[in-house]
Parts: sequence; structure tokens; C-alpha cells
Amino acid sequence: MPTILVAEDSADARRPIVRLLKGEGYDVLCAGNALETLSIAQRANPDLILLDVGMPPFDGLTVLSRLRDGRGGDDVPVIIVTGMTDELTHRRAEELGVKEYLLKAHFTPEYLLNCVRRHMRNDEEAG
Repeated sequence: MPTILVAEDSADARRPIVRLLKGEGYDVLCAGNALETLSIAQRANPDLILLDVGMPPFDGLTVLSRLRDGRGGDDVPVIIVTGMTDELTHRRAEELGVKEYLLKAHFTPEYLLNCVRRHMRNDEEAG
């Protein structure tokens, strides 16, 4: 069963995503801050990470940078799910190799599931 790490500091934002993914049969791990995200990613080696940008104690782009530096997640697909709309954040995320950059208020559950299926590391249909 593919594993997805949902890294989101807001439980209210995290809950519906987790429910959606579990309903589709994914094994879902949760992280509520940047340090948990790094720890879980290194330990569990998820097949995909849904990553918020605005997390304490440092932002999601720092998490992504550390993962890309070979600390247990340099090849894991990452989808950014954020409320941050500034171009600099978006550009930096692209430089770090994100697969998608989704704005929280601008996607449907079906769209999120399609993104997940398209970019899942171990999904035989992806690619």
C-alpha cells in the first residue's frame, strides 16, 4: 500500500486531506511541523509528500531543501499544498523539484487525488 506523508501544521486543513487519502486506500502519515516532517520522511520513506509551506519552526521549503540534500528523501515526489501565492515562493519550490504547487483554496478533492496518482513514486501507472 503506497504511503503518503501529509505535512500540515493546521489540523483543520490536514483532516479532510487525510480522510480523502485514506478513503482511497493510501497509508497516511501526518506531521504537524517541519521537524516532524523531516523525521517521518527519513524514517518512513514515503512514496509521496504533501507539504505545506508555512510550518513552524522553519518553512516547508527549508524542509524540502533538506530532503533534497540527501537526508532521507532526495527522490521522493513532493506536492506543495499552501495558501502562499507569492511568485518567489512558487519559483523556489519549482527549483527544489516539486511536482505540483497547489493553492489550498483553489483545488477540488478530485484534482488533488489526480495529482497524487500522477506523481506517486511507486505507482505503476505514473510515468
